[in-house]
Amino acid sequence: MYKTAAYAALASVHAQETRSEQMRLLYVALTRAQDKLILTVPLGMTKTGNPFAKAAAFLAAGAGETLNQQAGSFADWLRAALLVHPFGGPLRRLAGDLELPFVFTESEIMVTVQEAQPEPETPEQEPEAAEPVPADPALVAQLQEGFAWRYPAAKLAAVPAKVSVTSIVHKAEQTTLERPAFLSKDGLTAAEMGTALHAFLEHADFASLAAAKAAGTLEEAILAERQRQVDTRLVAPEIAEKLNAGRIRRFAESEAFAKICAAEKVLRELAFITALPASAVLTAQGASAQEAAAVQDEQVLVQGIADLVLVFPDHLELLDYKTDRRKTEADFLSAYRPQLNLYALAIDKRFAPKKVTYKGIYSLELGRLIEA
Repeated sequence: MYKTAAYAALASVHAQETRSEQMRLLYVALTRAQDKLILTVPLGMTKTGNPFAKAAAFLAAGAGETLNQQAGSFADWLRAALLVHPFGGPLRRLAGDLELPFVFTESEIMVTVQEAQPEPETPEQEPEAAEPVPADPALVAQLQEGFAWRYPAAKLAAVPAKVSVTSIVHKAEQTTLERPAFLSKDGLTAAEMGTALHAFLEHADFASLAAAKAAGTLEEAILAERQRQVDTRLVAPEIAEKLNAGRIRRFAESEAFAKICAAEKVLRELAFITALPASAVLTAQGASAQEAAAVQDEQVLVQGIADLVLVFPDHLELLDYKTDRRKTEADFLSAYRPQLNLYALAIDKRFAPKKVTYKGIYSLELGRLIEA
């Protein structure tokens, strides 16, 4: 990678600021001793390099600032300072006795050079074999009892205090990946079309569609409703043009639409948050009856949004749109029946004493209502 001039300038400024901060830290460390300060600095001598000779060469040439900038550690700065100190003779000898300008200072220091002494080798001793000690039966029983203990509400610990219904059954949803930008110009994918159709039905004027169906003008009413949603900015024009009018017509002719028209009131996108038995949540997650029974007295806060709640004089009915493709009725029931069961429990609590007596999934792909 080639570095631009701007990059190099910023890097230089950053390095200078870092170096200034490191010097400040070193100054603080060197000026806090009350009686005596002992510094241990590695010589850094290798077969291929002598850091003292290198530093002395820079100092003799008057390039102390360059040496300062190239320092890689506190030791480099200390070596350079000691080389020009009046008491730094031992280090100057290591550097080759170059003529270096001394820096006048009243500080008195003692510089010594010591070679590291190898640690004395001690013969390895074989460890003494330990004599076996018979186990204490009482202690063994106590340990076994402790290790066998299990937290009574371990299953409940896996259930959060608050969950969303969609997160409980998210594994049933089809994963839809976002398309790359270079494919966007080719129109909507089947999954995106299903989502758009779901949004269309969320805002559709069911009363107008029902009247048009009775008058035999359903096709015209669907086009008019599509234009209304475009005009009111409920749906983008480019998406409205791609909406499958045939699927909307099938919905208007379905059992689900007949139930909607017969209802006393239609509640769309009904949001709820309520406390439900933890056993019901665990059952929806696929737990066994025994696991659910272990937490039957506990409560979990559950939230969700129901697509349609149909209110009748003496009961409620729950409908949910699904856009999944390539699924059979059995697949829908296996995937979403737990979700609708939780919806029904929450709605029963909210609208008591009325109860949900019917739960249905309307598949936009299959074009029919599936009782759950």
